[in-house]
Amino acid sequence: MQDVSIITHQFDDFVTQHDNKYSSEYLLFTLLTVLNQRGQINKIHLTQPGMPPKSSIAILHIDASIIPDNYLEYASKFPLCLNRNVTDITKKVVSGATITDNDCWPGPCIVKSNLNYYGIPESLMNDRAKLANKSVPFPAASINREYSIYRTYSEIPASVFSNQNLTVEKFVPEVEDNCYAIRHWVFCGEKEHCSRYVSENKVIKGNNVVKKIRSEIPDALRKIREELGFDFGKFDFVIHDGKPILFDSNKTPGLPPYNGDETKRAINNLADGLQALLSEKNS
Repeated sequence: MQDVSIITHQFDDFVTQHDNKYSSEYLLFTLLTVLNQRGQINKIHLTQPGMPPKSSIAILHIDASIIPDNYLEYASKFPLCLNRNVTDITKKVVSGATITDNDCWPGPCIVKSNLNYYGIPESLMNDRAKLANKSVPFPAASINREYSIYRTYSEIPASVFSNQNLTVEKFVPEVEDNCYAIRHWVFCGEKEHCSRYVSENKVIKGNNVVKKIRSEIPDALRKIREELGFDFGKFDFVIHDGKPILFDSNKTPGLPPYNGDETKRAINNLADGLQALLSEKNS
């Protein structure tokens, strides 16, 4: 048995307590709970810069697209820290569909938030900081929920390009019988699952999915994961002209919708991956 430290942001809400019960919207909490119930993890410490390390291994779990420097410096104090090398997951950095005004792209474009999950995590932490009468940690962040699709690059308003919280991408969804598809790959160490989601909507969300099927993971995407330094996380991608295009990456994925035994198997599989990863990294 070993102790594990979770490095969270001062104003993040990794876990909540109600009636002496702990819960969390994050997948990592559930995986750690499974390992604790198996007797493979002893204590889980939530920690932040300024606190002395209480274990030799940590997991960097800051729910923000760009990790503040003081948290990266703190993570380096641990002999081993999972996801330590994942420092920036803004779409302008990780997306393979990003275009600039120097690109010659004749097809449709989509404008979306440059920050993960519309910029909501940063905005929530800013709100908590204000309530505590502290300086906001992400002053430039804003929430941008809308996904706007344009027929050509030239139709995009100039205001989009002056907004650092927005990014422009090629609109290259998978198309199937007048429907659209995207793939989600969730991984932890060597354990993983990947599904292809089909919707009648161009912007695919959980509530408009009409079909879900298992999907293979292209070797090229595995290489991208290695280059980005992910030990644990989630990738959203498509296959376009036979090649994978990464749209979005997430180092702090939330819990999947509960679907009975399928969800239990997936979580136990990922927990196996986390245990192997911790054992391998700690050996």
